[in-house]
Amino acid sequence: SVRRTAQYVAKKVVQIVRPLAAVLGAPARSIGGAPGILARDNAMRNPARTASTASALMIGLALVTFVAIFGQGLRASFEDAVNKLFIADYAVTSNTAFVPMSAAVGKGLVGKPGIEVVSPIRAGSAKFLGSVHDVSAVDAQVPKVIHLDWKQGSNSVPGRLGTTGFFSSSKFAKSHDLHVGSRVVFQFPSGKKVTVNLLGTYDEPKGGSPFGDAVLSTTLFDANISQPQDQMVLINSPGGVNSANTATLDDDLQ
Repeated sequence: SVRRTAQYVAKKVVQIVRPLAAVLGAPARSIGGAPGILARDNAMRNPARTASTASALMIGLALVTFVAIFGQGLRASFEDAVNKLFIADYAVTSNTAFVPMSAAVGKGLVGKPGIEVVSPIRAGSAKFLGSVHDVSAVDAQVPKVIHLDWKQGSNSVPGRLGTTGFFSSSKFAKSHDLHVGSRVVFQFPSGKKVTVNLLGTYDEPKGGSPFGDAVLSTTLFDANISQPQDQMVLINSPGGVNSANTATLDDDLQ
């Protein structure tokens, strides 16, 4: 039985503790002086206690090692997912990262030295499908800075949103019984209502979606939300990320 097996293993462990302690404790006896002699003799005097203490220590070390390896695996997986999602060279955010910034920041970067693509992600809210939801807004260049796995549609969707379209995650669409072509009425904080059609859906990445429940065009967003704000502005620079482009971008943001 399992109990007999455990008892047998424990008995064998106790039997080898005394001779093992005698061998491993020899250096402590000769180098450690009186404390070393006491430690060696105590280990040999009560092998059962020594075995249980060593076993607990071994289990503890095994658990710590497991948690460290598991945590590193999660971190590597998350970083890989984020790297696949954000393909832009740079991301500009507010100082606190989680607080949106004025859309004027991103608009001011267009045409500046060392900048090839400027693609903002607006952040706001609107009421639709019976409740208030977070919404995002993007421009036609977003496929150059964010990689999405389209469930329905393609990278052409953001450029076709105009003032009558939106896209969402496939998970959100399924939970609300939406499909490509579904018409949804959005009510913005101003009270104005706009009817838009679902043009596409994407599978949410493992690292989490960078968008709200619905994604509109920046054109429609700016026309209905006063003082629009960006969650972030994604940027591509000629030659990618390097010290020269970083310094130029820092100067552009001054």
